[in-house]
Amino acid sequence: MKVAAQELVADIKTQILAKGGTYVAVMTLSDIGDTPFGNSLPATAKPVLTALSQVFNLWLKDGLTGQPVQIIDTFPLFKDGYQNPAKFGIVNNTVPACDAAKIQAITGGAVTDGSSLFCNATPGAPYNGLRTGADVTTWQFADSVHPTTGGHKIISDAFAAQLKSFGWI
Repeated sequence: MKVAAQELVADIKTQILAKGGTYVAVMTLSDIGDTPFGNSLPATAKPVLTALSQVFNLWLKDGLTGQPVQIIDTFPLFKDGYQNPAKFGIVNNTVPACDAAKIQAITGGAVTDGSSLFCNATPGAPYNGLRTGADVTTWQFADSVHPTTGGHKIISDAFAAQLKSFGWI
């Protein structure tokens, strides 16, 4: 996780800041332990995933200290979202909205993990990869780690508030 954070920092410095980026906001990693993936593992693995998320965030923040970058800390935001889903209009934050079996059928068996990359709400079989009854505006996760439209709204609302506090909008 340290190396991944350092690589991201290097990219921010060389690909954005060095090329004139002036309004740069970087989002931390949320707690992977709170995702459906994290919750699918033995209880002893959850603290490890939480620690990995925290290590990434530590090295990300450390590497960007003194840089003209604003950090938007989503770790506590998503903690709040997991613990108080109704506050954010979320009714399900434990089951992915994408149905792994439907996605497997859509991809001819090439994708078996329910990846949101192959999930959509196209009407009619066999293209609709959403779980029956799922609502991407009120379910937090599309797959085992990635947010739905509703999950992204939590992020975008927080970003908008932070950008206003920075005086950028």
